[in-house]
Amino acid sequence: MSAPSIDGYLSQLREQLAWRGEVDDIVDEYGDHLWSAFEAAQARGLSDADAAQEALDRVGPLDTVTHALQDGGADRYSLPSRGTRLAGIVAMIAGVGWSLVGLGWFGAYFRPGTWWGHFQAVLFPALPGLMILTVVGLAGVLFRVSRPLSARAGVALGIGGAGALVGVAEVGATPFWCGLLAVSTALTASALRGRSTLRCPVGSRTLLALWWAPTIPAHFLLQLWSDLNVVVIEAGWSIGFVSLGLGLTMFGRVLWGERVADRPAPTPLAAA
Repeated sequence: MSAPSIDGYLSQLREQLAWRGEVDDIVDEYGDHLWSAFEAAQARGLSDADAAQEALDRVGPLDTVTHALQDGGADRYSLPSRGTRLAGIVAMIAGVGWSLVGLGWFGAYFRPGTWWGHFQAVLFPALPGLMILTVVGLAGVLFRVSRPLSARAGVALGIGGAGALVGVAEVGATPFWCGLLAVSTALTASALRGRSTLRCPVGSRTLLALWWAPTIPAHFLLQLWSDLNVVVIEAGWSIGFVSLGLGLTMFGRVLWGERVADRPAPTPLAAA
């Protein structure tokens, strides 16, 4: 059995969807549909060429299929670009930075007088820049998930930008800029629940959505009870910042590791 047109179709499909991590599964699924339709047409007495053409007609033109597989829902598309890959690098840098801040925070309160204890004093002035890098990394995730940006994505970036501005203006107001950053990361994580072609581990989404849980609630609630809870509060800040760092690093690795799509889908997709 030979149908060069089907083989060529699948080869082009693989090439155009090489940026998707599950490209092999996608091509295999379309191949099953095509060959099943081809065999059914042959059984009705069609020639190989006619059977192959009928199978291809049933699946649809290649452009339509590839555009549909870039669909992010609501007339948006979801695919990697050079910009999202660069944002992945920024997210990894921010992730490493937040992890170091968390470790330095721990050292400042639990290993004072040591090099570890002095580490936080070195990192603290860098927090405003770290917040800006974080917002850029989040922007990369949101643009990768859906273009044009959804209203939720716009709100997430706006709140994150506000948090960065608060941090630049008053870096010591940790609960305030941290709260704004927490809302921004949680909204970004929630955006991944839609029809996105971005595939990230569940753990990375959880870290991005809930890294703040040991920080702000503990900061305000435990202060009401006892001075002894200062240890728990500071440990919570340390755990929270390390968690944020790990989440951003994982997302950054995914963004950077993707291949740039050769051809973006038109906007809106319905026009494809």
